[in-house]
Amino acid sequence: MVTVLTNKSGCHVRSKHNATTTLARSHRHPVHFRRLSCSMLKDEKNAAMHTTKIVSSSARQLGLHSLRGDPTRTLLLRQQYVADMTRRFKAIMKDITTSIVKNDCFGLVDDRPVIPGIPGLKFNAPIPVREFQFNTSARKVSRFMNWLQTQVDEGMLQTSIGPERTFVGAQRWNNVYIESAFKRGLERGDKELRKAKFTVPERGTGWVQASMSSPINADKVGLLFVRNFEELKGITSTMSQQIGRILAQGMADGRGPIELARQINDRVNKIGIVRARILARTEVIAAHHAGMINMYREAGVQGVTVLAEWATAGDERVCEDCESLEGRIFTLDEIDSMIPLHPQCRCVALPANVGEERLFKGDIKELEDALDRL
Repeated sequence: MVTVLTNKSGCHVRSKHNATTTLARSHRHPVHFRRLSCSMLKDEKNAAMHTTKIVSSSARQLGLHSLRGDPTRTLLLRQQYVADMTRRFKAIMKDITTSIVKNDCFGLVDDRPVIPGIPGLKFNAPIPVREFQFNTSARKVSRFMNWLQTQVDEGMLQTSIGPERTFVGAQRWNNVYIESAFKRGLERGDKELRKAKFTVPERGTGWVQASMSSPINADKVGLLFVRNFEELKGITSTMSQQIGRILAQGMADGRGPIELARQINDRVNKIGIVRARILARTEVIAAHHAGMINMYREAGVQGVTVLAEWATAGDERVCEDCESLEGRIFTLDEIDSMIPLHPQCRCVALPANVGEERLFKGDIKELEDALDRL
């Protein structure tokens, strides 16, 4: 008889014996198990879900509990990218407030002294005092949007000056986070292969940087650079479109500078910052995953096990889609584009032991056969 154990958070594990199950408790979180034999599955309305929630023994041997909280171990990198992204958007918000309210760039306050404009606006340079005062409303909107686009181009989509590299793609400020995540993926992939007892060649000092110059890694990183840039460009484009509509309507309605600045910055915050933060977290996971898969390909591994963070006690952020993939076995071609499964996905792909893979699939078949007999 196959015994399935389930805890309060919905995690399922397999037991290969019929003895009475001992209640297990973590040193931090109590875990309560109840025993369900195949004959009892008929009384469960969601019995079909049991076949996809089994944690393979290979997953436990690879250190499932050590993956809790941050399976990819990129939390700090994600936080740094998010902080850098947020800082740049907030710099734009500050300049918007200074330009519209303090400098009254649209000339909406009559008692403000006129100061000559400063040619050649640069990033983090507010619009000079009453710069657009004598323009028509349509011209004011047009000139402001041109200024805003300059701030976006220089501050968010900027191409950084740095040493030449072998990667395909432009060298921008945010590429450093993507590159770092990919390198960590290579290191993590090598570590997990060794942990899973795969034959991996010994590597000397600086092997990660050397691997980055290989054609397969250079091309992959270049594609990640381009995708990250295009996604960020799409976010700023949507933000600018909404700002343009708000500004045009505000001019038509005769709104004051404080109200205009507030509404415009609201779009920078809710469109720019919110979506860019999601992008930063997601792209770091994508780059880390790409590095791991490339390392698996180099080692000639034919399958990996997806381990999602749902094993973390009390973590309610794990979605049903990721939870259903826990412990599933995929080829490298199949899983290559699966992670991240959705924005801000935190899943990680670990190398699968071939012997354990057969055992895991056999367990699923045994349960499926039992369900068919019900």
